[in-house]
Amino acid sequence: LSDVKDPVCDGDNMNLEEKIGLGTGFMSLHRTKAKAENAVKEALEHGEMAEALTWEEATQLEPRIKNLPISPLYAAHRPNDNTANCATYVRELIRQCEDMGVKYMRDDGSKIANVERLPSSSSSDSASKPRFRVIKADGTTNDYDAVVLAAGIRTPLLARRLGIGSYCPTYPLRGFS
Repeated sequence: LSDVKDPVCDGDNMNLEEKIGLGTGFMSLHRTKAKAENAVKEALEHGEMAEALTWEEATQLEPRIKNLPISPLYAAHRPNDNTANCATYVRELIRQCEDMGVKYMRDDGSKIANVERLPSSSSSDSASKPRFRVIKADGTTNDYDAVVLAAGIRTPLLARRLGIGSYCPTYPLRGFS
């Protein structure tokens, strides 16, 4: 979707970043300095910018955390990380895909038992062949060109099992950001 333009949303003159509440920078709080430093180390190992902050530095950056009932805490700050309203982002992504002619298939409510990556073919027509198979609990299957992983905290596990990435940071944001 790198060719997708930043749309003006529903005539309200709000660009996508404004509509989804895109924010830059992410701070995770930790009870110990060692845990904050470990979070920084993990981010750096995966090519992200990160720094450990003292409680004083963290509260200067985000004054609202001074009111937390537990303090002092330590922080891992990722200045280039982004956060957004995930539900609004996905709805806008679906709309843009449909505008480009992509057929969006929504889960029909039945339980998904498994998602498998299909073997790739070296033939010239492999670009038109599905790449994923979704297997439902009732045994029915459907093949797809692309699958959006939206499995909450299970997303990194599913991504690893499908062989599409070993690092997929997922943060609990509902009501806490």
